[in-house]
Amino acid sequence: MNDERLLTADQLAQRWGLHKATVLRMYHEGGLPGVNLCRGQERSRVRFRPAAVEAFERKRERVRAGQELPNERVDRA
Repeated sequence: MNDERLLTADQLAQRWGLHKATVLRMYHEGGLPGVNLCRGQERSRVRFRPAAVEAFERKRERVRAGQELPNERVDRA
């Protein structure tokens, strides 16, 4: 079993120096992988796996360095 704690949008916003709304927009636009814990409810509760966040950060660094092309969207099955 994985004891990895999921991160909130607030925690990611603080980590990256962004506003929470920016983090959520990145998720909703499909660029940032996350987990919606309350599908079908009025307000969603999105959480982010630390390993996925770190992979996202590495990918962004490669894109910024011109070593990789950006993805259009993240598939959400």
